[in-house]
Amino acid sequence: MRSRARTSVLALSAALLAGVTAVGCGSDEQNEPGAAPPRSESPSPSATEATEPPAETASPSPSAPATVAPDAAADGSDIGACADGACEVAVTAPAEISFDSGVLPWPLLVSDVSADGVTMQEDHPSGLTTITTPLGGGYSSGALNVEVVGMEGGTAVLRFTLR
Repeated sequence: MRSRARTSVLALSAALLAGVTAVGCGSDEQNEPGAAPPRSESPSPSATEATEPPAETASPSPSAPATVAPDAAADGSDIGACADGACEVAVTAPAEISFDSGVLPWPLLVSDVSADGVTMQEDHPSGLTTITTPLGGGYSSGALNVEVVGMEGGTAVLRFTLR
């Protein structure tokens, strides 16, 4: 009797182990509703393709942004071209750039151009805001986006666009 019980336990253990192994290695059985699908050990072709960006969407490296030389700024040094919020100008500090009230109701003062970036100030109703933006960087204020697209010596090229 003892031998028969031991044989039954061993047979049951072997059957359970075989069932667990078959499930663990994957089987043709359907998963229960709501159960996660079995994991695949190798990536599918669509997953591999999705990780490679298409060549036509390549952009310049953030560490080496494309720059605009001061003499190539679209609007030269005419800061009056910025009133409507759309311009690209070369500026040296100090410079005060005014905008139409619907764009930015206070002037933007360029107070410094250095190797660290362009320091700009806005004196608005809630107080004075000072921000230093590096080459390739930018920020938004009111309806305006500001980008530093070029720097050479003490001159910066700023691109203003509407948000």
